[in-house]
Amino acid sequence: MKAKFEFYERVKIITKNPSLSKLNGAHGTIVGKSEYGDSQWYYGVSVDLDDEGWCFEEHELESLGEFAKESDYKTGESIKVSSDGKLKE
Repeated sequence: MKAKFEFYERVKIITKNPSLSKLNGAHGTIVGKSEYGDSQWYYGVSVDLDDEGWCFEEHELESLGEFAKESDYKTGESIKVSSDGKLKE
């Protein structure tokens, strides 16, 4: 099943999850997505309210019909990490 939202799409949070109630109505940007099983999507959202990343199910988000620029979230910098999690020079 195709994902409902694209990377860098601007969304409004419409969750009914009580533990996320402080984020309800806030806006954010899709910065990650993952399909679970064959029909359920989860999204990583950078939330404007606290500038942190949160995870939401597809039904907890509503499109704002806008897109952020990739350069707003990526600096072009990268790091190298070994398979055992150590930072490489």
